[in-house]
Amino acid sequence: MGSDEDALGTDDLTTHTLPLDRAPHGYDIFQRKADGAIKVVLQP
Repeated sequence: MGSDEDALGTDDLTTHTLPLDRAPHGYDIFQRKADGAIKVVLQP
């Protein structure tokens, strides 16, 4: 089960973490489900 910071247990679904300037790439791979993308997290 998730921690208090991840009450919904969604952190473990993250497959890709990208910097904000790579957002177009992140959206592309997520939309195509390429490279096993399930959840792409963008960080500022």
